[in-house]
Amino acid sequence: MLSIVRLGVFCAVVASAIGPRMGFAQEDTQSRTPITIVVPFPPGAGADTSARILAEKLARELGQRVLVENRAGADGNIAITHVAQSKPDGQTLLYANPTVVYNHLITPLEFDGLKALDPLGKVTEYSLVLLLSGSRSLSNISEFMTWARNQSRGISCGGGGGAPTIACRMLSHYAQLPVTFVSYKGNAPALRDLMGGHLDVMFDMSNSAAAQIGNSKVTALATTAEAKSEAPFDHLPVL
Repeated sequence: MLSIVRLGVFCAVVASAIGPRMGFAQEDTQSRTPITIVVPFPPGAGADTSARILAEKLARELGQRVLVENRAGADGNIAITHVAQSKPDGQTLLYANPTVVYNHLITPLEFDGLKALDPLGKVTEYSLVLLLSGSRSLSNISEFMTWARNQSRGISCGGGGGAPTIACRMLSHYAQLPVTFVSYKGNAPALRDLMGGHLDVMFDMSNSAAAQIGNSKVTALATTAEAKSEAPFDHLPVL
């Protein structure tokens, strides 16, 4: 078992830090201004899908428009910086994953994300799934490990920043595999390259990975769930 087990995904909504008097619609002028949820990933990613579901629910609850704006790139730092530097009126929110906590370990920020942003609420929590390109013709994690260690050129592991990026690096470290990380603006374009055979492996969110079940171009090898994963990944080993 590898030590990637606790690398689940915790998504939350945060806003530019404005102190205890923050409100979503405290004044009439604010209630007419659309709230914008900024997502650090491109359309089609798992975070984008859940952010849009959240936007619909918030719009009904608050009685005003809630928009989703995708600002992908720089391992999420483009979106984080935009929200941190936005007007602190509660109208611009960030759909945050763990990038807010550990992005400074990957790419230095010009500000402290933990101080520049105020957490508002937890949205969802789910694990990652290690996906292999179907073109590699391997059926399980044991075959993959043996194959990967015998690749003189190393293997490629891609992702769009955040938890998938950290998971690729942890796979290399703990499994002692020759891994080259390939950076994408989001997991959706990484998945396209995986299915096309241009990428060896990637870690994807469990909800979007589930959509690939039955797709011969992708093979699910393992999960990072802390306990036994739920269907359709309950048969997979835990990393």
